Amino acid sequence: MVLLSHLDLSGNQLQGSIPDTVGKMVLLSHLDLSDNQLQGSIPDTVGKMVLLSLLDLSDNQLQSSIPDTVGKMVLISHLDLSRNQLQGSISDTVGNMVSLEKLYLSQNHLQGEIPKSLSNLCNLQALELDRNNISRQLAPDFVACANDTLVTLPLSANQFSGSVPALIGFSSLRVTS
Repeated sequence: MVLLSHLDLSGNQLQGSIPDTVGKMVLLSHLDLSDNQLQGSIPDTVGKMVLLSLLDLSDNQLQSSIPDTVGKMVLISHLDLSRNQLQGSISDTVGNMVSLEKLYLSQNHLQGEIPKSLSNLCNLQALELDRNNISRQLAPDFVACANDTLVTLPLSANQFSGSVPALIGFSSLRVTS
């Protein structure tokens, strides 16, 4: 399976944890394990999958935090970890994924603040952080680099405080309810 480039096991009833050996599939460009019953943590070995362009682990029961090694996936354009039970803060290394266009982290138990490194994601079209426990004040430039590309930005049901940042410069941003 080392030469495998696409693996889609979504919408099954897979249980247990994601094995560490997933990192041995270094030529994989598309991994979709969404909509299963996977538990445990996201293995650190995902960082070895440097050719990955899509990683979808949404709609599972994954716990723990987002591993720092995700930042090694610099070619990834679509990362969906939404609707799990992920905890901790969003890793600063997410800002290393400069090809990222879609980042879905909604409906988890993430906390802390939005890392400043997200301002490195100039190709970002969708950033979904709603329904977490993210707190503190929103920095006015937390996604400034993506002001021409960002279309979707749901931030509802968090613990933000302070003043509303000026989002006027976001020419493509749509208002969602």
